[in-house]
Amino acid sequence: YRRGRPLEFYVGNVIQGWNEVLPMLGEGGRGIFVIPANKAYGEDGFGDLVSPGQHLIFDIQLLEILEEEKK
Repeated sequence: YRRGRPLEFYVGNVIQGWNEVLPMLGEGGRGIFVIPANKAYGEDGFGDLVSPGQHLIFDIQLLEILEEEKK
């Protein structure tokens, strides 16, 4: 919400928890997900943004599934 625009990324290039929940949503789906630390950033954390061992909560709405461009 803070970004003011949707986030675009490739499944597989995100935390393990997102890789597991995004396929459950389907295009237009929405859900609130609690991602345990071991499927997020684990004991390493993520810089100053996520402390080590922290569980994460996301409110996700999957707007559109984009196909990867073939090279």
